[in-house]
Amino acid sequence: MNDVLASAGDTAPSATLPAADANLAAAYQARLLEKLRAAHQKPAGLDAELQVRVEFLLRADGSLGNVRILRSSGSDAFDASVLAAFARLRDLGVPPAGMTGVNSVTFRTNDGG
Repeated sequence: MNDVLASAGDTAPSATLPAADANLAAAYQARLLEKLRAAHQKPAGLDAELQVRVEFLLRADGSLGNVRILRSSGSDAFDASVLAAFARLRDLGVPPAGMTGVNSVTFRTNDGG
């Protein structure tokens, strides 16, 4: 996949958690990012080096809400594809302590063209 997904979270919950909890948070974050990558279907014909910043609410039950674009990529098709990836996410599981609340993630493309 040519999509690159930057780290989630403007705040680093693991920085304020005990080591065991920080490890759980890091593993959950990695799983969330992998599920986002898998759910994303990049539209054909996009320019290289697009970026879109998305904010979302991670609830205590692992569901997502209030997904919105913070900074558009400039491509309506790419932005819509990223929002659609969030809509497809299921079965995230209950997040560890300190992970709930508002988070953000940056999707990037680099198709080499």
